[in-house]
Amino acid sequence: WPLNPGFEVYSGLVIGYRTYVSGGDGADDEGLVLTGVDGAINTQVGFDLKVGQSGLLSAGEEFIRTMDSFEIGPRNTKKMAINRNLLSLQYRNDFSELTNGTIKLSHTDQWSDKSEYEEMNSRSDFVDVVLLRRLNRSWQVGPYGRAGMHTYTEDLHNDSDEVEGGLSAVYTRSERFVLSGSVGYSSVSFDDSNSPTATDEYGSWTTQWAARYSNSEATT
Repeated sequence: WPLNPGFEVYSGLVIGYRTYVSGGDGADDEGLVLTGVDGAINTQVGFDLKVGQSGLLSAGEEFIRTMDSFEIGPRNTKKMAINRNLLSLQYRNDFSELTNGTIKLSHTDQWSDKSEYEEMNSRSDFVDVVLLRRLNRSWQVGPYGRAGMHTYTEDLHNDSDEVEGGLSAVYTRSERFVLSGSVGYSSVSFDDSNSPTATDEYGSWTTQWAARYSNSEATT
């Protein structure tokens, strides 16, 4: 909802539900059996504020609740609910006609409803930075970096630090089709005080891509 030419607020709601079945190959196999159901609720609120001639400041809050009901035996059903609250603050600026940059700060709290799943309770803080330069009318390419930490509130998991960096790219075709993605390397190190035998660090290549197509002003 635009409140004036330089300020708008937004909100969103997503609800999902799924059931799943399984089957075995043993002598007592009963065919496909309902083994669980899960669902999720996702709500969002936030705002976009123009800063100067080319800057955009965005802030948002997102709450996600995931519920799962699953069988751990023929006569025993477990229920679990995980909640996540995400706060984010992002600033984007066009430094010139060819170059733009974005920095984003995010904080996530995660907690379970039941004490038997308290090992999943955690907090995380991350900063993301990307700098893009336009190569031609269609392509923008540049470096990106990401750093942050995961902290568990219970002494049942090892806290971890994560650093990632690589190359980002954005492809735009007639403003209706946008392909964006990145390829990089991620390094994670663990504080192994809770589990000394655990691997204290590892690295891996990572990539992610997203596509958006706008058929009209009303449909995306």
